[in-house]
Amino acid sequence: MDKQSLTRLQRQLTGKYVATNGLFWMAYVCIWGFGAVYLKGKGFSSTETGIITALGGLISVVFQPLLAARMENGGRLSVRQAFMLCLGAACICDVVLLVCPAAAALALACLFLAVMALFQMNSAVLNSLGMEYVNLGIPVNYGLARGAGSVCFALLSLALGFVTERFGVDALIVLSLVFSLCLIGLLATYQSTRKLKEMYGLGSRVPEKVNSSSPQPEDSSHPIDSTKFDADSSQKAEAGNVAPTAMPPTENSSASTTATTHLSATATPASEIDSIAARRTREQDASVPSPGMRAMFAADRGLLILLLGFFLIFVGHFMNNTYMIDLVGRFGGSDADMGIATAFAASLELPAMILVNFLVKRISSANVLRISAVSYVMKTVILLGAVNMPVLLLSQLCQFGAYAFFVPASVYYINERVPGQYKVTGQSALGMATMGLGGAVGNFLGGRVQDVFGVSGMVVVCVTCTIVGAMFTFAGLGKNHAKN
Repeated sequence: MDKQSLTRLQRQLTGKYVATNGLFWMAYVCIWGFGAVYLKGKGFSSTETGIITALGGLISVVFQPLLAARMENGGRLSVRQAFMLCLGAACICDVVLLVCPAAAALALACLFLAVMALFQMNSAVLNSLGMEYVNLGIPVNYGLARGAGSVCFALLSLALGFVTERFGVDALIVLSLVFSLCLIGLLATYQSTRKLKEMYGLGSRVPEKVNSSSPQPEDSSHPIDSTKFDADSSQKAEAGNVAPTAMPPTENSSASTTATTHLSATATPASEIDSIAARRTREQDASVPSPGMRAMFAADRGLLILLLGFFLIFVGHFMNNTYMIDLVGRFGGSDADMGIATAFAASLELPAMILVNFLVKRISSANVLRISAVSYVMKTVILLGAVNMPVLLLSQLCQFGAYAFFVPASVYYINERVPGQYKVTGQSALGMATMGLGGAVGNFLGGRVQDVFGVSGMVVVCVTCTIVGAMFTFAGLGKNHAKN
């Protein structure tokens, strides 16, 4: 594949991935960003809100490894198919939510936590979708795409405060449904990775650096015999974790030998060779089982320490985000004020996430994560001392180096750190530790502590979790035992 074609393909896929992130995070903010507003609007208490949101996170933790196993190493589901499946299930739940009577509190709670779990699972799948193309050799700009998602998140957050005050909390479900349906339509336009391999001659690779240019395949416009082809495919397999495309044994060994001899004697077009290679790769990939998270952590125990740090940081993160309505309420704020505070923080994420692509090349993704951990600590400490809305907004300013740095840097870092056979599993583990378990514990603990000790008590717990999480993060980053 020539450089011009690769650039054109990169721009095309980056454009689609930017739009995908935008639509997803607009749907996400309706469910998770304003989840507490929706539940309290339906009459649920802070503790009940915490339990529902926590269960949503726990359900995602249970099903995320199962979903990853179906996607890993050419499994039954492609990343794109898994994404669309979860979105479709969320749409069905949204429709039922809209017709569910307010009196049926249990049914309403179950449906809403199901939608929350599905979106939480998809946040990891969305990351895997981007890294899938990066590992294929197409340097999709993840930072730009994720930053665009944050801008859409910010703009919609600003509007949702006024929308809920004007039309009620059911408007959140309607908007989530609309964005999800649009997202399914967009995902349907994506070409599968297998199709891209066949069309452009791309192969899987493990990048040494973020956004580093992958080695270009040799020009195969001239005829190649099967002996050279088999040798080349074996070399590619060793370099890029692609199964060798040697002829598989058959029951009739003589027939196989004859076929091989014939191929060696006659010239085979490169396009036909690529088709044969793609077919054999699919057959072999389908037979490779997913190694699973247990094997991944056994190979790199320092990764478990790192994810523990991420988990604790996100416990504090979700206390802050989910109960922003209560933090704003301390100073007499409304839903609209919450939307402004959320939008202010999210608006900082686009320039920060674009900057991350530059920083990971200069100082490494690990050092960006260290900066992020320190920024999270600063944010919670300022929040602890907040006495009015301006100081609260000052704490939101730290979002630039906290969440905005963390999201792309963590995705890049995990993709760099884990071996090729664990790429999807690694992203799933990241999602489980942060958005899954971190969200579950943070939401439940935040609601419970708030009911017992008030909003100030919740902030103290938030600061404590963040500081301890930062310590574990620094420790885990220093114990990288499994490198590509």
